[in-house]
Amino acid sequence: MPLSYDGSLLDHLAQHMIFLSTAPSFWYSLNSSYDHGFHLSRRLGMTPHDYEHLLAAANLAHYHPKWGFTILVDRWKMFLDGHHFCSSNGIGSFEVDTKRLDFDAFILGTSAKHRVRVHVIRIGIINDYSPRKIEMQKDSNGRLIVIPPRLNGLRIKQQSFRQFTEQYKWNYILDNNADEDHKDEDDGEDDEDDSDVDSQVNAINSHTTINKKRKYNAVQGIITPGDDNMKANSNMAKSYPYLSRALGGEDGFDPTNPSVKRSMRELLKELNELLSTEYQLDVNGISNNKISYVRVPRTQSDPSFLNSKEWVDTAIEIAGSKQSTFESAKRITNHIIRYYRDSFLAACEIQRVPISKPMSATKFQAMLRAGGVSGTGERELKKHLSAHLGKGFCPTRRSVDMLAEGHCEVYSGSIEFTYDGKEKAEFIEWTEKNINDEITVYLQRHLNSKSITPTELKRVQVVVGGDHGDTAFQFGASVSVDLIGDRIIDFEVTVCELIC
Repeated sequence: MPLSYDGSLLDHLAQHMIFLSTAPSFWYSLNSSYDHGFHLSRRLGMTPHDYEHLLAAANLAHYHPKWGFTILVDRWKMFLDGHHFCSSNGIGSFEVDTKRLDFDAFILGTSAKHRVRVHVIRIGIINDYSPRKIEMQKDSNGRLIVIPPRLNGLRIKQQSFRQFTEQYKWNYILDNNADEDHKDEDDGEDDEDDSDVDSQVNAINSHTTINKKRKYNAVQGIITPGDDNMKANSNMAKSYPYLSRALGGEDGFDPTNPSVKRSMRELLKELNELLSTEYQLDVNGISNNKISYVRVPRTQSDPSFLNSKEWVDTAIEIAGSKQSTFESAKRITNHIIRYYRDSFLAACEIQRVPISKPMSATKFQAMLRAGGVSGTGERELKKHLSAHLGKGFCPTRRSVDMLAEGHCEVYSGSIEFTYDGKEKAEFIEWTEKNINDEITVYLQRHLNSKSITPTELKRVQVVVGGDHGDTAFQFGASVSVDLIGDRIIDFEVTVCELIC
């Protein structure tokens, strides 16, 4: 049946996909197994059922009488080429393709045995390293990369997207349930016996890659929107006896009813006030599994966080309840270092935790010259520094030898300087070389490497200048050498570095 609500739904889907396209380019599957981490439903943050209903409601897929859930590729292409993505400002691009692949073999890096027709979509920003087709999306071992790139704020966007599309999904389910009910009346009363109900329950429990259209008015334990069937009301009462007793009306308990929804939220608010007196709340799920909730306060300053920091300890204890809090804290810290590195380093600075930065070859050579260290003393010094500060702290021997042989003398020191707006002076380290000698040495090396005699030079142009980065000021020169025969040699030299 034609749907009257797919236009606004496409607007919400387009906005969410434009947000997804701000990440690096990645290929997702549209209709493979939902167990695959690169399935689009995972990126949208939706269950398989909700994903199918969403695309069907948006006319991007449909339920085929024979093949079940089927992607409509032509409608996807029209959708991606349409007006919904005209305002994306070129942030990311989209592409839909159809392949015959054996994803399971591709993921394991083995030869394909059972190729099937699959539809894939590429979302994100393309660069020189982006795979142009899904067959190129593999790691060094030849296996398919199944983990999409990280995207900040994804969970919040997924939650907001689900809330926006919830009503469209239920409208689609209600419309199709009405069609199914009409067909059932024509077929007779025999379709409502227990054997048919059991077969439909088994069909949903055995969810596979290709899913046929489901009837939600005959399945126990699945939320039924506004169904008059007595069997469904009985099943709902069995699945949620306390809610049915408290909120059930004459037609039974209907959790999709707006009034019932508001009542459930108000009940949850009062239950939260009574039960959640501490940061941790332990409850049992419907399957009797233990669930722990942690109250996370919204803080805006360091003092307010310090007054309510117990929730962090509570979360660490819950995560390490099956092993140890040490392992739990280590995993959480490792995640913070990996994805919030700048915040971690800023916290280390506040806590006065020393963080060693790798020493450049220029600084290392300047230290050796200032201390008069060479030979065995240099090797011993490097050994002890590497053992105490890490293997990556000292530069390689090759990079240091390049400065020691054939390079100009390196001068280093420190000065006391007071920044604008600060009262306390700081010591600033610096290293420098003679710019004329450095240009001469570099020019001689380039000419000798190309077997060029001085008589072949027409002109040497030197432009000097400085550049201030985040933590250092560098001064150097850009050199352009014009040779006979319209040949040009370009190189740059750095002769001064001021750490500030």
